[in-house]
Amino acid sequence: MTDGDFNVHYRDNYNYDRVERAREEKIAEKKRNGTWTEGPNPDGSNKFTRDEHEFFANKIDWRYSSSYGEYGTSSARAKEICKNMKDKNITVYSVHFGSSYAAKRVMESCATSSSTFYKADNESELIQAFEKIANDIKNIYLSQ
Repeated sequence: MTDGDFNVHYRDNYNYDRVERAREEKIAEKKRNGTWTEGPNPDGSNKFTRDEHEFFANKIDWRYSSSYGEYGTSSARAKEICKNMKDKNITVYSVHFGSSYAAKRVMESCATSSSTFYKADNESELIQAFEKIANDIKNIYLSQ
């Protein structure tokens, strides 16, 4: 998980109908040509060439969007993802490394609790944070 403080992402209007139609048409074409094989991924995700994937991506109306601070687009998306994970009782660990107060707030809000949030101000603290997380996960695994 990154804090999203400086992230830039591209998004569409969340309408993937054109992509889905193009994908279904490509599958039908491959079936007609005898080049389609059924397999473990019935959605065809591993059955397309790079050019075909690019063709599908070009069906999306991509829009540039940037994010600034705790309430920017990427930060809001990160918080939503974390909330959804916590709603499903998934323990979320987060580590803040840097000087941005807004980024720290995003990472704090993502963590399940204060005990799963780590702030590292230097390399040594960063290593310690990940060691603590690894030990915590190991203990959870061993107790099951």
